[in-house]
Amino acid sequence: MSTQYLLSLSFLVLVIILAIVLVVKHQLDKKRDAKKTPKQRQEEEEDYFKRVTTKNYREEKPKPKFSEDYFKSAEEPKQKEEPKQEEPKKKATQTQSGVIIVDERDDSASKRKIFTHDDGEYVDFQEVKAQD
Repeated sequence: MSTQYLLSLSFLVLVIILAIVLVVKHQLDKKRDAKKTPKQRQEEEEDYFKRVTTKNYREEKPKPKFSEDYFKSAEEPKQKEEPKQEEPKKKATQTQSGVIIVDERDDSASKRKIFTHDDGEYVDFQEVKAQD
């Protein structure tokens, strides 16, 4: 017999044994549960519910007072003025075909150079066919 055949056969036997064990355990649990009184079942369910609900529960501890920051100066804190956000200026351009393009970028972004001075120039080129 080949090694692969023996491995597959042993795996199949293992799966069958595992299935039998699970069925027997289930039958024993059913018999044990049948002997319990309704009061015992209810108590068992309540215990299970308490364990599940308190499993990830943490007690509320008093939070430290972060307003008393030791790194701040003794002066009264000054209110920070929030910078006013200007609405972006919209620049509309219409193409020859009638399509309107709206540019909502601020001036610094619209004037930013994409290419550096040392990138060279655009030139026309001709495609040269490769010689076979």
